[in-house]
Parts: sequence; structure tokens; C-alpha cells
Amino acid sequence: MWRDETGIVNIALLPSFHEIWDALFHDHCPLFFPALIRGWSVITGGATDAHLQVLGLGIGLALLSMLWLATRVVGKGVPFFSLALVALNPTVLFFGDSIRAYGLAAAFGLLTFCLVWRFLEMPCRRRGLLAAAAAVLTVQTLYPAAFLVLATCTAGMAVGLYRRRWKTAVAVLMIGAAAAASLLPYVGAICRSQSWWMVSRTGDTFPNFLDQLFQAIVADRNVWFFCVWFVLIALALALGFLYVCRGDGEGSGDGKSPVLFAAIALVVGLAGYGIFFGGSRMFPQIWYFIPVMSFSAVCCDLILWRMHAAIRLTAVPVAIASVVLAWPWSSSVAQQRRTNLDLVAAQVSRGAAPGDLVVVCPWHYGITFARYYEGKAPWTSLPAVDDLRFHRYDLIKSLLHTNAAEPVLTRTIETLASGHRVWLVGDFHPPDFSKRDPASEKPVVYVGRQEEVSYDLFWTAQLMYIVGQNATNGVTIAVPLQACNPLENVRSVVVSGFKARP
Repeated sequence: MWRDETGIVNIALLPSFHEIWDALFHDHCPLFFPALIRGWSVITGGATDAHLQVLGLGIGLALLSMLWLATRVVGKGVPFFSLALVALNPTVLFFGDSIRAYGLAAAFGLLTFCLVWRFLEMPCRRRGLLAAAAAVLTVQTLYPAAFLVLATCTAGMAVGLYRRRWKTAVAVLMIGAAAAASLLPYVGAICRSQSWWMVSRTGDTFPNFLDQLFQAIVADRNVWFFCVWFVLIALALALGFLYVCRGDGEGSGDGKSPVLFAAIALVVGLAGYGIFFGGSRMFPQIWYFIPVMSFSAVCCDLILWRMHAAIRLTAVPVAIASVVLAWPWSSSVAQQRRTNLDLVAAQVSRGAAPGDLVVVCPWHYGITFARYYEGKAPWTSLPAVDDLRFHRYDLIKSLLHTNAAEPVLTRTIETLASGHRVWLVGDFHPPDFSKRDPASEKPVVYVGRQEEVSYDLFWTAQLMYIVGQNATNGVTIAVPLQACNPLENVRSVVVSGFKARP
């Protein structure tokens, strides 16, 4: 497991509910997902990697099932594009079934979509309660998934008004209100947490948003997928609203309701996600788009399936071509490791002596390293963060604009001077140690770059300079060559010797 997975697992396994509640706001998901991990670990007898991977597999299969269920229940169709563009999407394959909430939130969002539609077909208390329960589960799994619920309930209300069933429209509104009310206990803590999450925000997010969206949907830099997504959404919206507004065709409002439902949900879902990330100013990672990608693909499938037979026949070869083009990269991504820090930690555990020092840089690698390191040598992150069970941006914020790296740099020099070795774990490329002293400089925070990232680079430069000035030898420890997540593909360097000053 890499650091994002390790962090949420550590939150889920905290000793008391009070500690879990306080730690929730160091991550991006409400209470349900940590509760699921905790319950799963109790059932399986421990939160081992193997047990948690089975949970991830279950999440992936649940999302796949919901792609089929939503298309069949609402549109009586087949999920051509959902399977081609989502089920085989490398981002969904790699991150959707990881121990993160994004894949499960996407599955619950589609379940809500199905159950709200079932309620519209035949309003009754049981179906209304089931839809409300699914909506609550969706928002309790992932905060941004609330926009999927908003989109679904807005579309459901529109269908109710379109059919002139006023009570049904109000009932759908109440389903959405129940989901929104379930988030009220989090509001105060979320507002307080913004004071430290600001260090991971970027200044200009719109270019970043577009770039990350492009990366999320484009397989191996293949522009085909971007074009298919763009044309698919544009065509679905244009044909969908035209189909609903025209006077001929099926003639029945009920016959056109599924298309109206899907088209409005698609518009509101896409707009809601865009507004959310634009307003939050946080760097949008590619896995953030998994819920809205799944939701959008299902809506497009539902709309196009109701169109003329010629359109359906055209969709089939396009979907097949997408599968053929996605398969090579999807197959390779499915075999990637999420991290190699377990391998590096094992090497350092075997090689580091009790008098040595292990320095992990940047600090966030320490979250994963702490899970797998079993050596006798003391270790520290750079800068030294007191708690590395999960992402502690509140502690990092307190270290900005201070001489935070100094204690670690001093320990590094003392370890080398005593004749012991220093093991560097992170993004290091010796023997190209820095020749320029960055101590008198300040990190430059560029527009569009996270302040915390700028300081990570600054602290790393300080460490490289100190090592270059004091160590006499540097050797890279070879890591077994395997395909690995580039976000946590690190190396280990051991430095030794000491340049005695005259």
C-alpha cells in the first residue's frame, strides 16, 4: 500500500472513536469508509496487505456491477461506453479499487441513481427510504460525491415536474435533503481544517484541472479517448435534450423521462464537480475524477441507448475500438505496484546498523516507510514530523517559514562524524549533490504550485548540500526493477565517510 492507503488505514485503526473522528479531517472522506476498513479488519483478523487487497477487489467489482445495474435499471440498455471508457480506464483500474474511497463512492453514487429512478417509476415509502439510504451512504463515503447526489436528485425533481407529479418531486427533494443533513456534523471541523489544508492548495487551478482531467481519461497519451469522451458527452447532451423537446417520437412523457433524467444528471454532475474543484483551489489528482467519470459514462450510455437504432449501431464499433486501444496500457497498469517503499524499507532494515541514521525525504514518504520498516537504526523524516500515521498538514504548516530542517541536518553531520552511515530514502540522485548552499535562500512558491511542495524541494536541497559537504562516499542501493506507481517510486542511497575540517 502506498501512503494514501496507509494513512486512511491508520485512521481507521485508531484506538477510540474520538481519535478516529478527530483524525478524519486529515483526509478527504467522512466516517463510513474508515468504519468499513475497521469492520473488515475485524472480520478478516487483521489489516494485512493481503486482506486489504481483497477489500479493494470487492470495491472494484462493486463499481463494475453498478455500471451494469444503472444502465439496465434506468435505460434497459447495455453499458457500451461505461465498460470501454471506465471499466478499462487505467486510472479507474489502478486507483478505483485501491484502499481509497473514490471507487466505492462512484459505486454508491450509481446505486443512488438507480434507486431514485426506481422511486420515480413507482413512488412508495420503501423505495424512498432505500434511495435516501443510498444517498446518505454516498455522501458519507466521499465529500465530493455529494455532487452526484445533487445531480441525481435535481434530475429526479425535474422528471417529477415534467410528469406533473408534484409530490414525487418534493419527495426526491427530501431524499437529497437527508443526504445533505447527514453531512452537518462535519461542517465545523471541515472549516477549521481549511487553515492547514491551505498549504496544499495551488494558486491557479484551472490549467491544472484541465491537465489532470486529460491525464485521467487519456490512456497512454492516446488522444482518441479524449476525443471520444468529448464527442460522447456533447452528442449525448445535444441528442438527449432534442429528443425530450421534440413533439414526435414516443410522444409519452414517461417514455422520454429516462433521457431527461440522464441528461439533467449529466449536466449538473459535471458542473458541480467543476465548481467544487475550482472553488477548493486544491490540486486535482487524477483519481478525484473516478466518481464523475463513472457517473457521466452511465448517463451517456442511457441517453444514446434511447436514440435511433443507427446511433446505437455506430456506438458499438467506437466502444470496441476504445477497448482495443485501452487494453495494452490497462493490462500493464493492472500489474503495477502502488509503491516500492516496502522493498526499500526491507533493504534498509537488513543493511542499517543501530548507529546509522535513516532520513526519509520528502516527509510524506514516511507514512508508507513507517508501515514497512523493521530495522534497528533510528529514522526520521525531513523535516522531522512528530506524527506520520497519516498526512499531518497541520504540523507541516507549523514548520513552514522556520529552520525546520536544521535538527535533521545536525543529526546527519553527527552520524557521519561518528563513523556511521546515513541512509537517504526518497528522490535522490547521487553523486550529484548540491554545490550551492541553499541555507540563505528562501523557497520560491510559484503560482500553481503547492506551498508545501516548494518547501519540500527546499529542504531536500539543504540535505543534499550538507551531505555533499560532509560525506566522502555515496552509493545507490539497487531496488528490484518493477513497474511502479510514479508517485511513490523511490530509491535508497547510503552515504558514509566524513570530510574532516582543517
